[in-house]
Amino acid sequence: MDELTLKALIGTLQSSEDSLGFWFHLSSALVVVGVIAETAFVIQEYWDDLESWKRGIVRVPDRPHRSWFAAELVGVALVAVGVTGELFVDIEASSLETQIRNANARLVFLLEQRISGVAESAQNTAGAARTAQASADAAKDDLDQIHKRVGVLNRDIDAQGPRWRLLFKAAPALIEELSPFSGQQVLLAVSGSQSTMEPETGNTWGDIAGILNADGAKWNVERGGLVFLERWASEQGIKIVVNSAAPSRTQNAARALSEGLSRALPPSPDKMLVRINPDFATQPWNRQWVDDKENPVMWVLNDPDLIVVTIGRHPQQQENEPNNRTIKKRFGAR
Repeated sequence: MDELTLKALIGTLQSSEDSLGFWFHLSSALVVVGVIAETAFVIQEYWDDLESWKRGIVRVPDRPHRSWFAAELVGVALVAVGVTGELFVDIEASSLETQIRNANARLVFLLEQRISGVAESAQNTAGAARTAQASADAAKDDLDQIHKRVGVLNRDIDAQGPRWRLLFKAAPALIEELSPFSGQQVLLAVSGSQSTMEPETGNTWGDIAGILNADGAKWNVERGGLVFLERWASEQGIKIVVNSAAPSRTQNAARALSEGLSRALPPSPDKMLVRINPDFATQPWNRQWVDDKENPVMWVLNDPDLIVVTIGRHPQQQENEPNNRTIKKRFGAR
C-alpha cells in the first residue's frame, strides 16, 4: 500500500470516527429520557401511596393502570437501548482508533523504508570520496525532508481532525487552569441552528461545556448551556467574546480560557479572544446591531460580567471558503 493510499485510508477512518459522535449522543439521550420516565413513575407511585395514607381507610387497592405499566416498560427499554448504543459506539470508536494508529505506523514504516533505500543506494554506489560524500549529503537531505513530511503529516492529522478529540485530551489541564474562576458567568453559543449543526461542532460544544460546567471548572453556564446563533450560521472557529470594560476577574477568566483553548487546538489565523468596546452601542450607525439583542456583542455589552463563547464550524475543514471574521468586522472589536 503506497503513501497516497495510506493517507486516503486515514482520512476515511477519521470520517467514520466522527460519524459515531451522533450515535453516541443519541444513545445518551435515550438513557436520559428513560431515567426521567423512571423518575416520573417513582414520583407517581409515591403520590398514590401518600393519598392512601391521607385517607386513613383500608380499602381494596385500585386496579393498576395499564398505561402506566406500559410507559414504565418503555422507559426501561429506552435505558437499555441507550446503554447498549453507548457500548457499541465505544467499541467501534476503539476499533477505529486502533486502525488509525496502525495506518500511521505503516505510513511511517513506508517512509523509513524509503530512507533505508536511499542510504543503501548511496553506500552501493560509493566509489570516490567525493561521490560518497555527495550521496551521503543527499541521503541526509532526504532524511530531513521525510522527517519534515512526517511532522507536517502529524500536524495535519491534528489540525484536520475533530476538535473535540483534542479538547478531550486537554480537559484535565484546562479544568485545573479555569477552576480558580469558579462561578464565572459564561454563555455557550453555537453558530447556525439545531437542524444544521454538524456532529463535529456539536461534539466540540459538548467538550467545552463539560470543561466549564459543574462537573468541571464550576463556571456558571447560562441559559441551559446551549444557545443557537441562527443568523450567524457561516461563523467558523471558536471566539471568546468579553466586554473590554468588564471587571478584572472576568477579563482574566476570558484570557485564561482563550489561552487554554488556543494551546489545545490547532493554530488559527484569527485571535480567539475578542474584546468589545462599550462605545460601540453609542454609535448611531450601529443601531441595526444594537436592535438585534440576540447576538454575542450585545450580550456582553449589556452584562459586563458575562463571557460568551461562540462555536462555529471547523475552520480547517473549510480552507476553500472565505475566512469569516464577522465579530471583528461587524462590531469594531479590539
